[in-house]
Amino acid sequence: MKLNKIFQNLAYNWPVKLLCLICALGVYVIVQYSLLSNYVIDIPLNYTAPEGYVAASLIPDTIEVSITGPDEDIYRIIPERITASVDFSFVSGGGPATTLVNVDYQSVLKEMPGVSITTHPASVTVDFKSLPSIGQEPR
Repeated sequence: MKLNKIFQNLAYNWPVKLLCLICALGVYVIVQYSLLSNYVIDIPLNYTAPEGYVAASLIPDTIEVSITGPDEDIYRIIPERITASVDFSFVSGGGPATTLVNVDYQSVLKEMPGVSITTHPASVTVDFKSLPSIGQEPR
């Protein structure tokens, strides 16, 4: 008999109870999201050139790294521990080549769950020309 009484109490006025639950979840999500901060830093970009080719276009010196997470975590991150590089050693001919920016931040995030890192730009495109031999014009 008691189980039936408990079920009746739960079922009584259920739309209001459901609405209150949805509102409570909404407040929780808003509070959690408002506690996140965004920290933007510029990281030097290391460049590996292909053998026998020279870059004919500009290569960015830095990339923008955006770190999102709780205040107490993201401001403990040491920017010098984050490294970025692009490797064009796969280039085997002149013309444009695109590669992704490799960002090493695993040593930073091992002890900080809930922190995310994004980069801008995510890839780099460079136009390459072959190095001229002595007495030849570049192609």
